[in-house]
Amino acid sequence: RILCRGVGRAALSGTVDLDGSPVSWGSLTFYPDDEALPVTTIRVRRGQFAADENGGPVAAPSRIVFEGSIWEGSRDAEDGLVHLESLRPGGGALRFAPDEGSGEVAWKFYTD
Repeated sequence: RILCRGVGRAALSGTVDLDGSPVSWGSLTFYPDDEALPVTTIRVRRGQFAADENGGPVAAPSRIVFEGSIWEGSRDAEDGLVHLESLRPGGGALRFAPDEGSGEVAWKFYTD
């Protein structure tokens, strides 16, 4: 599926861990470098996510923001909602450039 500027979307699936545990629930939001392209958010549930080529991120370089929790599995108050823009605190921004078509990725986020 081609969007504006001749850029398509990518089918994308994979796994997301937070501090070594699968994310109970959360989201991955893709912010394309080209602000004329749409922002895409994919839900994460039980450590997995999937989006087909109609709902996946734009096939262009993007910054990713993760929000999620592992509280359902740990019941630890410190494992409530986290908002991360890198794989670990103090790291550089998480960048990704999906290809048109499909792909599978695994992201491991850390809070410390």
